Amino acid sequence: MPNVCAYDGWIVGPQREVLSDTSQYCWLGREPVVGCGHLRCSVCGQPVKQQPGFFVPGRLAEFGTPQWRQRVDLLYDRDDWDALSFVKRASTYRLYICRCGPVEESFERALSMTSVDGNPDGGNPIPWTCQGHPIVTLPAVVGGVELVDDAALERVVRSALSGTVPPSADGANPKRARAAREGGRGFVGGECRAALGKPVATK
Repeated sequence: MPNVCAYDGWIVGPQREVLSDTSQYCWLGREPVVGCGHLRCSVCGQPVKQQPGFFVPGRLAEFGTPQWRQRVDLLYDRDDWDALSFVKRASTYRLYICRCGPVEESFERALSMTSVDGNPDGGNPIPWTCQGHPIVTLPAVVGGVELVDDAALERVVRSALSGTVPPSADGANPKRARAAREGGRGFVGGECRAALGKPVATK
């Protein structure tokens, strides 16, 4: 069974990451929050696409009109959003889109706890949910650290619990080093639970 992001997944502004590693997810209590990279819309059935640094000024078009439908489809089908006259650059926003329409985010929102218009009132919910993230199996490379067996995984978890970066991680790259420290979470629920449990039990 795959790992699933807390609160059905998070949408985030550009100051937060949407991780390209499909095994990484936003577990309950993860700080900072990370955006889910595997969202799907329960209405149109399509994967959710996103790009940082874009927003739609004003309304996309009158809701339900042919122009609105055309613009939604253009946003969803194309990746060169700079070429679209109705989309603008904005460093503080990330623009998400499915076939149902766009949603902009400047900070972070848990999908099960907010609505399309941004109010946490439970009404008009964003119909996107995390589709799950595969559990990491060995051998694997996590944050630049090669994990070939349970013993290697246990060493990395012990290093993470002591607050150090595993020696084979690139200490000059904070993202890579953090990925190495957090990598053990991707194994949760898998066949390596014993290797994960040992250092936790002796901490």
